[in-house]
Amino acid sequence: MYTVQETARQSLQEIGEHSRSMISDPKVLPYYVLAAGAIATSIGLYFADRKHESLFFALWPPTILTMAILSRMSRSFTERVLQ
Repeated sequence: MYTVQETARQSLQEIGEHSRSMISDPKVLPYYVLAAGAIATSIGLYFADRKHESLFFALWPPTILTMAILSRMSRSFTERVLQ
């Protein structure tokens, strides 16, 4: 029987492996770059006292990351259907 620490360690390893596979996926990587760019732009605009523009750019990363998830899901669905 696993202890809580062993279960937590195993879960963290699985999450790490999944994260590395998602980041290294060439189809999804541009979405991460765009999301990071939107975050950096939002921070830059905030410190430039352009609060409204900063909020506009701050709303984009969740949308961009959702598109990355959908892109990855659609590819895996297509691969399953074709097999």
